[in-house]
Amino acid sequence: MYTIIGGDGREYGPVPAEQIRAWIAAGRANLETQAKAAGTAEWKPLGEFADFGGRIGGAPAFEADEPAPVPVPSARPVLAAAPPEFSPLDCFARSWDLLKQNFLPLVGVTAIVCGAELAVELATGPKTEGVTDIAALFDAYRSYAGSTAFRLQEAANILVLLPLFAGYQFYILKRARQQAASVRDVFAGFSAAYPALVLAAILILVFTTLGLLCFVLPGIYLAVAYYAFTFLAIVDRRLGTWAAMEGSRRAVTRHWWSVLLLFIIGLLLCLAGLIAFGAGMLITLPLVVGAFAYAYDDLCGGPVKSEPEPVNSAPQPTV
Repeated sequence: MYTIIGGDGREYGPVPAEQIRAWIAAGRANLETQAKAAGTAEWKPLGEFADFGGRIGGAPAFEADEPAPVPVPSARPVLAAAPPEFSPLDCFARSWDLLKQNFLPLVGVTAIVCGAELAVELATGPKTEGVTDIAALFDAYRSYAGSTAFRLQEAANILVLLPLFAGYQFYILKRARQQAASVRDVFAGFSAAYPALVLAAILILVFTTLGLLCFVLPGIYLAVAYYAFTFLAIVDRRLGTWAAMEGSRRAVTRHWWSVLLLFIIGLLLCLAGLIAFGAGMLITLPLVVGAFAYAYDDLCGGPVKSEPEPVNSAPQPTV
């Protein structure tokens, strides 16, 4: 089994050697295409593997007419370069259309996510029932901040709610792409992507906290750049933690102010949903997550193709 880097800079595989040969015959790969065997981390040209050109007993194991070699960069992007134009308002407009067309499914999965968050809040949150005095309320939260319940809630946010929310994002992304989506997709964050999601949550929290301590602005930049697409990229593309974080940062940086506006509009909509007795979140949350799903595809290159582009026509990856 092998994984290759297509002419568009994306990974394809793992697939058997026969599939690689078919891609070579179709002009989607050549003997200069970078590849790695299953279970290894080393990338090298296909021609150096015995199945495709390496010599066994002095004779080539496989020969094929290869198209013109494709220059392979020493470093490749994990997400596509951001386009020159990007409109957060257009993302919300498309998300509104998506919500209208898929109203019951989106509200249903949103109820699952909101229900899980409410359960964690009731189990570990501060006890403020019946507290009406503002000073008493502040005292309750101040004492809660150093309690065991607070630490349990923080752990639940990272270990349970974040992977669930990443799966929720993935479900809405598939709906936005008009792909088949099921409730199982909401729990995709608890599959093979789980360790990468948890590690990403911890690293982003550490980096943004350090950035806030360093004159605030670096923390705001990192929060917008990392939180925008990291978790969705891990679930959607099965990227490693650092590859997803840096891919998100690179994709966001060119349009950082527009993505910040996306966050601000989303925050205001969620606050409006909370003011409406909380029930409004069943509408505003999928609207906001849908807008980020469209932004993710706009800025990060869209869905991963099942086959690499032909090497003689694919755009060259940007380093």
